[in-house]
Amino acid sequence: MRMHNLFWPAMIILAGVLMLLNAILPWNIPVWRTLLAVVLICVGINMVTGGSLFSNHRKTDGISEVTVDTEAQETKYDYVFSNKTIDLRHQDTLPPVIKLDSAFSNLTVYLPVDYSITIKLDVAFANITMPNGQSLLFGENTYTCGSLDPAAPPLLIEADCAFGALNFVLG
Repeated sequence: MRMHNLFWPAMIILAGVLMLLNAILPWNIPVWRTLLAVVLICVGINMVTGGSLFSNHRKTDGISEVTVDTEAQETKYDYVFSNKTIDLRHQDTLPPVIKLDSAFSNLTVYLPVDYSITIKLDVAFANITMPNGQSLLFGENTYTCGSLDPAAPPLLIEADCAFGALNFVLG
């Protein structure tokens, strides 16, 4: 059984054990505060190490520096404290929607030229650079680039970035 399948059952068992100890023994354990602390510690460790306690249907990464040459059709990329290059140019087909979440990271995304690409941005205290050099530091924006051919397949990239940098390069 994978770790993400054991997390919530382990929290329920821990809650039961703490409540039982609190009822039987004369010491006073703050059960709910202890459980909240354990959950927060686990979520923090999960974010830093790039583990996936809650879902395994996304590409998640913690502290690292690497180039991601996407061969599988990933639809969600989560990066925390990372320095990444994501290359979408070498896939035969891409999913219609790709979600990028970045916090305290520096990401460079290479976009294919044969797709009609729409990039929806939600930015907080980050430096976003579009293929034409346009920058965004805070707020929301939508950017369109790529092929002008009406028969070109569409690609929607939904990017959320906080306290980092996200650079889009066409071609």
